[in-house]
Parts: sequence; C-alpha cells; structure tokens
Amino acid sequence: MPLTNISAETIAELFYNNWISRYGTPCKLITDRGSQFTAETFQVLSKICGIKLQHTTAYHPQSNGKIERLYRTLKTTQKAHNNVSWSETLPTVLLGLRTVIQENHNHSIAEMVYGQNIRLPGEFVCEPSIRTISESCFIQNLRNHMENIRPKKNRQITSQPIFVHKDLKTTSDVFLRIDRVKKQLEPPYQGPLEVIERNEKYFISKIKGKEINVLTDRLKPAYILPENKTLKSTNDNSNKIETQIKGQTLITK
Repeated sequence: MPLTNISAETIAELFYNNWISRYGTPCKLITDRGSQFTAETFQVLSKICGIKLQHTTAYHPQSNGKIERLYRTLKTTQKAHNNVSWSETLPTVLLGLRTVIQENHNHSIAEMVYGQNIRLPGEFVCEPSIRTISESCFIQNLRNHMENIRPKKNRQITSQPIFVHKDLKTTSDVFLRIDRVKKQLEPPYQGPLEVIERNEKYFISKIKGKEINVLTDRLKPAYILPENKTLKSTNDNSNKIETQIKGQTLITK
C-alpha cells in the first residue's frame, strides 16, 4: 500500500486497519530492526493484540527471505512499466502476483486465502460457482482443501561455507564487522564488545548500552590481556561512580 511516510504511528495504523481488521491477529510477527517496528507505539499495539514480535538480526536479509524475495520480484515487475507512476501500476502488479501459481505447492496466493481462484480481467469463460452446495458442506470441503495444501521442501541453495572462528566458543569479548558503507580510513571492525549470551548462530552483545543480537559470521574473537581487562573494568566502574556523583548534590563541611 503506498504511504507518504513510514513513521511508527503510520505503520501501526496501517497494520491494524488493513491486516488485523481483515485477517485477524497473527500469533507471531517477524520484522526487521527498523525504528518503526522497534518504537514504543508498535510495541504497545503488539502487546495489546497479543502478538509476539520477533526482529531479524542486522545485515542479514536471509532471516526474512520470503519478504525480501517478494520485494525483489515486485521491483522487477514495476520496472517493466515505463513512464508510469509506480503507485498507479501497483494494484495491477499485485493482482498478477496474487494469481500466479507458486512453484513449491502448485497453488496461487489468492486460492490459499479465498479457497478458489479469482477471475482475472480478460477471461471469457466463467467457472461454475462452487456455492451450489450448502454452506456447511462448502466450509468442510474448503477445510479439507486447505489441509491438503502443503508446501514442498524448498531446494537448498548451495553457498560458500561460512568461516566461524573456533575461539568464539570461549572468548569473553568480540569484534563486530561493520557491514554498512564505511568512511575513509574507518576500521572494518568495531569493539571489543562484551559477550552477554551465546547461541548457536548468534551472540548477544552490548553495543552503546543496548543488548543486540549479532550473527556469528560477523564476529571475530578479541584477545585482551588480563591486566587490560582489569583496567577497563576499573575505568567503567569509575565512570559509573562519577556519573552518580554528578547526579547528586554533595554537602561538605
């Protein structure tokens, strides 16, 4: 749906008015780490509706591969219409995407949502109505039909093996690779960062005071001498004490 902005308020209102009101409340919602999804407005809406929010890791579009693939197809299709506003061609493009047969389960998106194929402009022959039977039989047949729709196992796309340093299993600090466009002479890694929690595919590290999920293929171990780590801990404690003192009024005789 075309939007004038992607603020948290706009996205939350659009999600409620155009998705929840039509299809109901999802149990889980997977989004990227955009500010509109991490803002308090969207968090409160999800909590009220009982939706479990799950954010993908940074710089890893494969975590939400179906949506990313759909965007790619959508952009490619839009480019086929020259000298036309994209917002005007969007409904026609979406109509085509919703009626095309999906390779992994041999059904269209429209058929999976409505239980039957929708009629397209230019069709000369109309299929006979399937509502000649009673409503109860129709609903039961629809349920049986939806149960038989099972996606085929996706073909595994071979890729180059990802190198993960073995010392990541034991190191207490890591360096994080910077994947965004870097400035001139900017180091390729930031850190060292403290490891808060380890998982098989991602670590939880503290970056600028916030705990962030980071994929292991973006990390490398940081080898810090014990005396340097003790000095860093002492400096951190000193900074905390200094901050607390600044926030208080000291009275001396």
